[in-house]
Amino acid sequence: MEKEGLVRCVQFLESENLVMKTIVTDRHTQINKWLKENQEHVDHRFDVWHLAKNLKKKLVKLAKDKQCTDIWEWIQSILNHLYWCAVSTPDGNGEIIAEKWLSLNNHVINIHTKHGRVFEKCAHGRLPAAQNRKKKWLKADSVPALKLNKVVSQKAFVRDVKKMSPSQQTYGVEVYHSIVNQFAPKMYAYSYTGIYCRLILAAMHYNENSGRKHAKTRTGQLQYTVKFPKAKKGHVVRRVNTAATYEYVTELLTETLGLCENNVDEEPFDGPDPLSSRWEKPDKREILGFRGLTDQPSIQLSARMHYCDKLSVPTQANRRHMEGGRTMLLGKIEFPKLFRVIQVGDFGITSDGGTYARSDLGKGMETKTLHVPTSTSLPDAAHLGEMPFVIVGDAAFPLKPYLMRPYPGKNLTHQKRIFNYKLSRARMVVENAFGILASRWRIFHRRINLHPKNVDTLVVAGCILHNFLLAPS
Repeated sequence: MEKEGLVRCVQFLESENLVMKTIVTDRHTQINKWLKENQEHVDHRFDVWHLAKNLKKKLVKLAKDKQCTDIWEWIQSILNHLYWCAVSTPDGNGEIIAEKWLSLNNHVINIHTKHGRVFEKCAHGRLPAAQNRKKKWLKADSVPALKLNKVVSQKAFVRDVKKMSPSQQTYGVEVYHSIVNQFAPKMYAYSYTGIYCRLILAAMHYNENSGRKHAKTRTGQLQYTVKFPKAKKGHVVRRVNTAATYEYVTELLTETLGLCENNVDEEPFDGPDPLSSRWEKPDKREILGFRGLTDQPSIQLSARMHYCDKLSVPTQANRRHMEGGRTMLLGKIEFPKLFRVIQVGDFGITSDGGTYARSDLGKGMETKTLHVPTSTSLPDAAHLGEMPFVIVGDAAFPLKPYLMRPYPGKNLTHQKRIFNYKLSRARMVVENAFGILASRWRIFHRRINLHPKNVDTLVVAGCILHNFLLAPS
């Protein structure tokens, strides 16, 4: 989607006879390839923040190594050095940027000269003595220094460092995207006209408020605020901007009233075809035939096949559920996604097989006291002989004459893989039933701070209401 958006944007700018000299993006591989093949005259640069974000993840992972804990105090300095490499090279010379970046390998071991052919020595001034430094120098040929050298000198990363943008960044685009999320939250779906209008509103709001000034107190002092974002694991000082304005709303209302007074009828416009429309849709049977899935005898499904699975409901940890802080729902489900037998209240860490074995359903099926009908032939499949009534479960359930489960392991024959595939298709009924139950009653998506007995009653009530809503009138 990002590549398609860039392609359409470039085509629109070219249709308006605008000449592009430089494009700054993130490190998206498809975008990088497309610009290299179709926009050779454009200077493609990378946003420094995206490189720093990727680098920080690698450094944090490296610092968690017991042998490389000394890297922790160097992380922020290394990120600052990455920004400095780009900003201190206004002409964007990639070779100079790369030599400045690789000089870090010498700097961390207290070597500040003879870095490279162009960038020979560090640009900083005289540093304090080793005993007065907060960050200790790494020892040459030590494990932290060698592993840090490997991260810093990675070929793919150095290649992208050469293309860092020395001036313009994608910060403005990121801010605009955050405003778009306010006007068009991702949790909702919109028509083409709806999302188009919301994007225009977001652009108008951004254009009017992107250059807000630094707010001041009544005495003329600049205002700042302290935030504690989770990602930073500490405090962050941010400046306070002046309040946002909404003058564009007045202009829109004035324009709308003018159109209404003049009886101007705007013809509705149709959006472009979806991206999937450009591809030919092959026949599903041809695809399955290509994969070798249609040349096998299919499993005949009927009302005789039932489904069994377990749902974990988060609860408040207590004596009864201290082992897992969860109460378990074991359910036998019939088409169309109705709960017929449920067992509520087992321990949170109990396995599916253990829960089933201790349930009334498991005991009844084992002792044959549930009056299960005798084996009969399937519809239109008399040649297969008589088939028993069975329950379908996943790999956590035991294999029984009345309980079907998939073949375990990975190195399976073609026949066994076909069987597991079609058995999983049958199990979609139970997965859908539990999904509908949890989605309809959202309380099952979070920890329930109730007494265990009340939690059990709550789960039973949810299953009853689930059946009531899905049962035919």
